[in-house]
Amino acid sequence: MPLVILFFLSCYIFSAEPPIQEPTHKLMCIVLDGFGMPPEGGFKESAITSETAPCITNFLQKKHATLNASGEAVGLRAGLQGNSEVGHLTIGAGSVHDSIHKQISEALDDESFAKKDIWRTFTDSVLNSNGIVHVFSLLSDGAVHADIDHLLKISLLLYKQNITIKLHAVLDGCDSEPKSAYTFLETIKKQTSFVNICSITGRTWALDRNKDWAKTSKTYKAIIHAEAPTFVTTDEIIAEGTNAVKLTPPHVHTTYKGFDYAKDHFLFLNFRSDRMVQIATALSDENYPKAPQSTERNWLCMCPYSHTLRMPYMFGDNQLPAPLGYILSAHGIRQARIAESEKKAHVTVFFDSHKDLPDNTDVFIAKSNHSEECYNPHPTNEVTELVINAITQKYGFIMVNYAAPDIVGHTGNMQVAKEGITSVDEAIDWIYSVAHKNGYTVIITADHGNAECMTRDERPFHSHTTNLVPFIVVGNHTFIHTSGGLQDIAPTILAHYGIAQPDYFRGRSLCTY
Repeated sequence: MPLVILFFLSCYIFSAEPPIQEPTHKLMCIVLDGFGMPPEGGFKESAITSETAPCITNFLQKKHATLNASGEAVGLRAGLQGNSEVGHLTIGAGSVHDSIHKQISEALDDESFAKKDIWRTFTDSVLNSNGIVHVFSLLSDGAVHADIDHLLKISLLLYKQNITIKLHAVLDGCDSEPKSAYTFLETIKKQTSFVNICSITGRTWALDRNKDWAKTSKTYKAIIHAEAPTFVTTDEIIAEGTNAVKLTPPHVHTTYKGFDYAKDHFLFLNFRSDRMVQIATALSDENYPKAPQSTERNWLCMCPYSHTLRMPYMFGDNQLPAPLGYILSAHGIRQARIAESEKKAHVTVFFDSHKDLPDNTDVFIAKSNHSEECYNPHPTNEVTELVINAITQKYGFIMVNYAAPDIVGHTGNMQVAKEGITSVDEAIDWIYSVAHKNGYTVIITADHGNAECMTRDERPFHSHTTNLVPFIVVGNHTFIHTSGGLQDIAPTILAHYGIAQPDYFRGRSLCTY
């Protein structure tokens, strides 16, 4: 063989990347977002049945566990519905940590809220500039993104300091009943009559997290420039009995003139980050959308929304210990995180305790393209294809979120919900067959309930539930506990790899392998 050929062949051999080694232990954790367990006897209003989910039903007929995914089990106040942020955080943290909602509530109750230095700095700045406070808040009692009780109490604190309040109300309809929007607006007018309701927008517009900047821009123009259809009374926008409030486009009061960057201040009361990044980025930049956000304006958030938004915040300074993903990374386990774009933060930011992505971890995202009142199975199919590809790439740990049960649960439409559940069940069936052939243990669980309760009091029900969620393990294992909480998932995963759980994990392994 000529020397020149040998030379180039040797260069190729020594420069080529070494083949990926087959991991000794492989595990996939599939989170079915919003897939709760009906009580004994089942729900007649459940979209999850043996007909819509035959594969998962078959798994549930074998030994499995049920987990608490609401209230104190995920760091919320007792009795509160679970949600995706605290659910995924608890799954990854291996322990229960107080949610931002709980921290705010307790600080308001014990009156330490107004004593915080950051609060005093903010209100002093308002008073010194003779400005006003624009309050941005979702009107909800669901305690997922915001809490109407927080709005009422914080407004009263501002009023006692003779600070003018202009409210930019975001209507819910997902975490609380759609028709409750009218009640919330009436409550504000009666209990805090000093609050000026300056704009009203549905959450679909104001809280987009799927890079639909056209929606964000409409909300921005209404709040900052008062450019939107006008109203005189809130009844013109939301009358008693109004449904589908989340779809309400931005409106402004006839007297509202906009936001004055020279002296006005902004207070964001939403305490969950994923739906606040886009709108907070826009509102904090007087040149939006032509320039990066300002970092020198008078803003205050309840918690940090993004590393790129350097706004001061009141809660969330507690640095959580290394979560599951970091421990797996430290042991050289390659990870794949997979979801559709609506749920990207769930398998990254939330699962990693709001830390950066750990080393040796790849993220694969399918574009969400659901309409507001129906379910499109296309993202489910794309997610499944990404999962199958990750299996062939020999990742040691694969974390997957399927959004469909939560998406369809929020529609309140039983037929749509059943179709969505079926699409996910078919995906699980396919994934398991491939995963099993490739030596993966498969965990199937959920972060909170939703699709198992589509009606309540003979009316469509749109929000999450406090029901238990399933914990299924398909592989060589023995259940040693059949009940627990989401904090037990990380210890169970570590046990599969033979990794001792750290002292700061408060959960326990549900299985032996």
